[in-house]
Amino acid sequence: MDFCLKYRRTILALCALLVALGIAQGLRMPVQLLPTIERTEIQISGRWQQNAPEDVEVQMAVQLENALASLPGLKLMESQVSTGSVTTRLLFEDGADPVASLIATSAKLNQVQSWPQSADEPQITQDGISESETVATLMLYPRAGVDADFALLDEAVRHQVIPALLRIPGVSRVDNSFSHRDKVIWVNFDPAKMSRFGISVAQLQQKIAQLQDQSGGSMDLGKDSVALRFKGQPSRSALSQHIIHWQEGRPVYLGDVAEFVDGFAPGRNITFKSGREAYYLSLNRSRGHNSFDIVQGIKQRIEELNAVELQPLGLELGMSLDTSENIERAIAIVGSNMLIGIALVYLVLFFFIRRHSAALVVITTVPLSICLTLLLLSATGASLNVISLAGLAFSVGLIIDAAVVVQEAIEARCASMQNTAQAIKEAVSKVAKALFASTLTTLLIFVPIAGFAGDVGQLLADLALTMALAITVSLLVALVVVPLLVFVSRRADGKDYHSDYWVKMADVVLSSSNTRAKQTLLLLMLIVFPVVAIPLLLPPKDLLPNAGDTLLRASIQLPQGRNIETLRRDVAEVLIARLRPYMLEDAAIPVRSYNLVVASNFAFLVAYPKNPEQLDMLIAEFNQKIFADLPEVSVYVEQEPMIYFRSSASKQIHLNVHGDDLSKMLVVAEDLKKEIIEQGIAQGVQITPAADDDAQRLLVYPNSWADHDFGLSQQQLADIVSAYSGGLYAGEFIDGLETYDFYLKGPKWYNPQQLRQLQVQTPNGDTVDLGTLAGVQQQRGPSRLLRFDGRRTVRLIITPPAGSSLGGLTDSLRRLLAQDYAAQLTAQQMHVSFKGSADEFEQAMNNIMWVVVVALGGLALVLMLILGSAQAAGHILLTLPIALFGGAFALWFINLITPVSMDILTMMGFIISAGLVLNNAILIVAEQRDGIVQGLNSNQALHQAVLRRSRAIYISGLTSVFGMLPLMLSPGIGAQMYRGMATVLVGSMSFSLVFCVFVVAALSYRGNMPVGRG
Repeated sequence: MDFCLKYRRTILALCALLVALGIAQGLRMPVQLLPTIERTEIQISGRWQQNAPEDVEVQMAVQLENALASLPGLKLMESQVSTGSVTTRLLFEDGADPVASLIATSAKLNQVQSWPQSADEPQITQDGISESETVATLMLYPRAGVDADFALLDEAVRHQVIPALLRIPGVSRVDNSFSHRDKVIWVNFDPAKMSRFGISVAQLQQKIAQLQDQSGGSMDLGKDSVALRFKGQPSRSALSQHIIHWQEGRPVYLGDVAEFVDGFAPGRNITFKSGREAYYLSLNRSRGHNSFDIVQGIKQRIEELNAVELQPLGLELGMSLDTSENIERAIAIVGSNMLIGIALVYLVLFFFIRRHSAALVVITTVPLSICLTLLLLSATGASLNVISLAGLAFSVGLIIDAAVVVQEAIEARCASMQNTAQAIKEAVSKVAKALFASTLTTLLIFVPIAGFAGDVGQLLADLALTMALAITVSLLVALVVVPLLVFVSRRADGKDYHSDYWVKMADVVLSSSNTRAKQTLLLLMLIVFPVVAIPLLLPPKDLLPNAGDTLLRASIQLPQGRNIETLRRDVAEVLIARLRPYMLEDAAIPVRSYNLVVASNFAFLVAYPKNPEQLDMLIAEFNQKIFADLPEVSVYVEQEPMIYFRSSASKQIHLNVHGDDLSKMLVVAEDLKKEIIEQGIAQGVQITPAADDDAQRLLVYPNSWADHDFGLSQQQLADIVSAYSGGLYAGEFIDGLETYDFYLKGPKWYNPQQLRQLQVQTPNGDTVDLGTLAGVQQQRGPSRLLRFDGRRTVRLIITPPAGSSLGGLTDSLRRLLAQDYAAQLTAQQMHVSFKGSADEFEQAMNNIMWVVVVALGGLALVLMLILGSAQAAGHILLTLPIALFGGAFALWFINLITPVSMDILTMMGFIISAGLVLNNAILIVAEQRDGIVQGLNSNQALHQAVLRRSRAIYISGLTSVFGMLPLMLSPGIGAQMYRGMATVLVGSMSFSLVFCVFVVAALSYRGNMPVGRG
């Protein structure tokens, strides 16, 4: 301290410099909505044009799963199978190396035993790592009055939009896969002409596949090495003139039997931007870049593209998802609450101190500590997001605790000594041990929180890190900077305007326990009663706060087996027509914009009201009017949550039924759905694949003698069927930098009888009807299949009733399964699992229990080591029940006004409270033990401790409470995110402030000793 006082001007100048650096560094830190949640997730997709889901399952999904099942660190494997495609999702254990996992997966793909020859090679993409975070989604659409086809949109996206967006700093990838369709050249052949010339489908496929350029190696010519290239591909205009056959000495050209038509592969998805068909793009953020700055750059680039390159084409690019809006809103909420909290803290300080100079000494530690925290956060690579900002806001009241204690100790010592420097040294030395103990117990709480596993752990890590750094920095500031500021600014007037109150309080505390009966009653009221009452006051458990965004999302379950054009007519166009009146300026509930996405097996709609306050009314309109009477369509409309995990984007629970017999699994799923609805457990239940989740299909059975009589193998016949349906792949055509797929396509047919009558040229030279070679039967079959960890799965997507919690819903489902379905599932060799929000919820609950055990054990151990007494440690820990009861009571009370769930952040409030509220008891017990060392008896020492420490305790406690109060009471969209945690902290610290000294008194008062006043 001598050194600090001697060089006080230098140290204070350094503090000013650190404040400036902290502000500068804070402005440079990456800004995003949520902390980066890193998880290693890999997706493998394969396409096999127009093949039935059962065939795709056996020949693609099972092959992939068999090869990938032994991947190291694999946590989950899920395959979604539909007509002509499979998507397998791999989720790895926490901490898995994404690069090593990607390499291992690629190696395993090379071990796939069998893969359909005509299927595309499996495509592997990696998701879930920090570089893959979607920062914005865009839609390209025609301007009003412009009729633009898909070709124009696709050309503009590939040649103008994507290159321009990739030049934005921080954009790592622009993904257009959702709307993109491969370019193809349709070879529309005429079966009659092919029969006339004696050309079969197989021969035509072979001839076209040979139209390829290829390398001819190289050779030395003189001094030069010359590369040879075989030019087997004619130009696009010369394709029709290519000779494929000779008949009676005359050439037969491709154009004689087929017509070449440029086009695109059939679309599987359609998207609309406020009623206009659009092309969908998603943009990913590179790690370390500022999401807010990226979005601003995207907006600027959109303006440039719309004004220059897209305007002549009649196209317009617009934002679909803008994450900057939520970031701005979250920063505004936290920033305003932080400023209000600082103002309230100053008022509390002035109420007690009554001197602006002394109050400013303490309040100065707030910006200094925050700036130092920002510097340290920046050094760790953390970002500014709603969680880390909340940590700073919650820390406003906490970081002055140590400063208040130090200042009060200095003021008390200076009142009895002439030498100010010596008084400061003695005061700081006296409280340093107690401050170190209280800070250490607070920090100890954050250690197990940082050890949380899963997405929840990564979400909370920023909160724990920010608060831990802020509290640590505040101790350093209190012990070094506050003494210097007091030394520079202190005046002679150090009067305590509430000294009479502290004397009366000390007397009341001791008199409350001066008999055995009073002690017993206090212990029952302040320890036993809270332990019993806390569970009764807690609201239902949930995973994440009910913090809603300013938009609604409608998840739409479509009728299965419909082609995309039917869905366009029966779903998309109907919804667009119904939404048109809401887009008018004079609409009662106007909609600013909406995005509609329709795919073959799912659809969703996102709508933005012009007035966010009308969101609940808009949700009611959508339920009652927009989605009313849509045949074979079920819809779930909700307010989009502001924060969510990708595995649990809403509160829906996935109950998976696993087995081998799909029909039996569907029966069990239907029975479960019926009981869940009848018992009122859930608002709605969707089953996928559902019992009626089937599609019309034609089964072509080859006749076994076709090979013998006509020389036609089963594979050749299968290729002919493909050519007469979705198209038969016949190689590639490369035109400059563009690549087209050749597809042979026969004439259209409209019923099974026409299919049977189609003519086929056989290798033997005969021309026969397809019905002669194969039987054709109509049948219904599943349009999609779901596989989970190698087994067929039927999934119940369960939507909880309004106002319910995940914890209550999960418990009800488990009881239902245990009581009514356990024996049936075992007998039919089935089992169930919970995924989605339920999976994250159960993992979070397990982590919570581990944190509580570790935190309490660590607190007890640290207190015993610092205080050197198990009894003193016990006295301090026994102040926890009444403090935590205060948090539970505050939650119960605020739920009478507005719903607040027991979500993961609220639970963290209880855990953090356990470290914070002990500080009051530590100061009292440490001061009491000092008094005993000075020769006072236990009662006198307790009286002296309450007298000397109550002022500091009340100042620090009330500043903490008032610093967090704005986060508890703040209205507006998004404020619900912090309300539960703030309520618990305010309630716990308030009750600790009032009752902790009474607990210590009841535990330590000795009735046979004089009291006195030390």
